[in-house]
Amino acid sequence: MENSDPSNPSAVKAKDRQSAFSSLRHRDFRLLWIGQSISVTGSQMQLAAINWHIYLITHSALALGLVGLCRAVPIILCSLMGGVVADVVDRRRLMVVTQTIMLLCSAILALVTFSGLRHAWPIFLLTAIASAAWAFDTPARQSLMPTLVPIKDFPNAASLSILVFQIGLISGPPLAGFLLATRGPDLVYGINAASFIAVIVGLLLMHTSGKPEKSETEKSEISLKALVEGLSFVWRTPIIVQTMTLDFVATFFASANQLLPIYAKDILNVGARGYGLLGAAPAMGADQRVALLLLVLLAGLLPGHLQGAAGAELRHGEVGGGEDGGEGRQADQHRGRLGAREPEPLVHAAERGGPLHRHADRSPHHEGAEAELDR
Repeated sequence: MENSDPSNPSAVKAKDRQSAFSSLRHRDFRLLWIGQSISVTGSQMQLAAINWHIYLITHSALALGLVGLCRAVPIILCSLMGGVVADVVDRRRLMVVTQTIMLLCSAILALVTFSGLRHAWPIFLLTAIASAAWAFDTPARQSLMPTLVPIKDFPNAASLSILVFQIGLISGPPLAGFLLATRGPDLVYGINAASFIAVIVGLLLMHTSGKPEKSETEKSEISLKALVEGLSFVWRTPIIVQTMTLDFVATFFASANQLLPIYAKDILNVGARGYGLLGAAPAMGADQRVALLLLVLLAGLLPGHLQGAAGAELRHGEVGGGEDGGEGRQADQHRGRLGAREPEPLVHAAERGGPLHRHADRSPHHEGAEAELDR
């Protein structure tokens, strides 16, 4: 009876306690979150498939760079105007329009690929159109989300939105790699087109109005003046300028994902499946255990002469994974000595099919000679 008393502070505190998924209690946000979970995974699958498809058509690193350019330029040009539009129009309707445009781009790309696409320019064009739509979709979604949950649940809603993106980064590329190896890029494009339906249906089923409040509408209009005012506000706020600059530098200069098809196909020879795992590696690397599993999977796909190196890295990770860094340093020094005196056995091991034969074929005479070298 005491816990049911509203005047009891402990009862109130228990009632207001936040859980890991507290924002999902709100129907409209739950609809958006489920739709985004499906759509983001499909989008990440298509991003991986486009790079692989472009490299299969052109065999050009420059063409892979142009894919990134076709994504970046429309986003840079349209993002500022997308924020102005999201302040004025119905955000829910705007998202339905942008999601429909991206659906059509993926569907057209699937059709032309299925019919036998031999040129890269349709991929460049459709990628640019979809990127421009995404530049309008993102501000609308960010403006709509605070209206879907109470302010006390908004931090949790933001965290779950980030979680959706991480799930897509981890699951999308491996799924795309599997489908690229078994079926081809046209199926990946078709799946991504279907994934947008989940977001569109969720938006149409929402009860929350996406219209801006009257005070927002009176202050804002779609004009160059509104755009300049927004830029002025950003420039007068140092924390925003610094954060955006850091994000731009990290995104523009520090990402090599566009070149992964070259490494997967021509350098590591792991094929489309290995390419999918490589694409998921940056997101999976946040967890050391997941990264170790990824290394095991890649080692199984590598050709014989590279399996030895991957196996050595795996053994080093197992030995040096304790809390005390001394064992890891000793293992690293020992591995360095082995690597300095065993290049020839590694080559023969690769010719016989892997590093396990190297240890099986060693005679007692070899082991004794190596013990003398260690001393």
